[in-house]
Amino acid sequence: RPSRRAASVRLRSPLSYRAKPDPARSHLLPPSMSIGHFDASHSAEALSILEDEVQSLLGRAHKARRELVEFAFAPLLPDKVARKLVERFPEGALREGVVGFDSFARSGEAVLGAFGDWYSLLVHAAEWRELSLQLLASLSRELGALNFELSPLAVGGYLELACQHARLFLLLGSVLAGPDSKGRLAAAAYCRMHQLVRLSEPPGWLDVSRFIVEFERPLSRLQADFTSRVRLRVADALVPLSPQLAAASDPAYLRSEAVLSPLCPPPKLPGSAAAAAAAAVPGGSGSLRSGRPSEERSSEERDVAHEPPPLLAHLGRVRLWAVYGFLLCPEELSQPGAVELLVAVLRGMYVLPVYADYSILPHTEFEAEAKVVARWIAKKEDAKRFPGLIRESRLAAFRHAPAARASARASLCTKLSLLLSHALDSPT
Repeated sequence: RPSRRAASVRLRSPLSYRAKPDPARSHLLPPSMSIGHFDASHSAEALSILEDEVQSLLGRAHKARRELVEFAFAPLLPDKVARKLVERFPEGALREGVVGFDSFARSGEAVLGAFGDWYSLLVHAAEWRELSLQLLASLSRELGALNFELSPLAVGGYLELACQHARLFLLLGSVLAGPDSKGRLAAAAYCRMHQLVRLSEPPGWLDVSRFIVEFERPLSRLQADFTSRVRLRVADALVPLSPQLAAASDPAYLRSEAVLSPLCPPPKLPGSAAAAAAAAVPGGSGSLRSGRPSEERSSEERDVAHEPPPLLAHLGRVRLWAVYGFLLCPEELSQPGAVELLVAVLRGMYVLPVYADYSILPHTEFEAEAKVVARWIAKKEDAKRFPGLIRESRLAAFRHAPAARASARASLCTKLSLLLSHALDSPT
């Protein structure tokens, strides 16, 4: 019987690729990690496991994408063989009469070795996708009011998992999409060679072939998943943060002397719970800055004065959550204030980072036909204005986003350097 230490190590290790369920490993996973069942009481543990796992998958997907782009297929796959493999995928198998088949068949172990890691990644990603969608759907149902200020870990974990889900499958989709997809060719070649050499289809082939077909258009597949299965509540979580997000994104706010100062209480963001609490203290927010020494203030006043804005620590992530969230569930744009929030974020974001050097243009993804926009946004007036707002935000981002980002970066780097110096000079 495995020890507790061994069980703990196995539980935190990545979900391994396997042909059949491993009974020795299955009993170590919490109920929330079994496909088809998520227990809300285990959601935090499952969320932690999936978030750790997706980081490994993203790294593997980026490495595979780079290697497949640079890989020379010709020595292993003659042109006609490669063309037939892609054309007949996934129903038709490559037959012996194709010119170059004999050369292909002689490269058995070389093909299996070259594309084995890629196939394993697809099996693993398909498994992770199912677990992620089920957990996100469970959280969408189980979470009550999505108040980021009161529950930043719960709300942030929920939105961050959705964001990482989108990143992973946009990255994989960039390799699988298109008629000349090298990812599809590599998977088809691995499967056919597995049939020739091992006399059977590789484990998980049905799931992988379905996954490859579905992600020919990755964003459309993601939108279908999140609309029908998850119903991501991005508007409920982020629209209430709009005033704070606008204020915190202003370079003038970040340059303020009180922001990230170890000596001064931070300025309250408009619409935040801290600002409301400060106003509720007798004398209002002005009494907190009336010049009275800190020892003369009540403990309530001191707590309110020195409470940092939770949004400031997640400012960059909140922007990404907003754009990815509305990309995944564009129907959420029908919620009051959702269009205004999206446009405000897009005015400062010309490209949307996916992973490492791969990114997409978010404004382009929101450009759609009038019928599609009308399906996203219920109000006719808002639907008519939406394309113009997207064009305007693209132009504003192109003109001003780099300078605003550089200014904010310089301010934050300077303040963090001063904060570090103060921490090092202060007695322990």
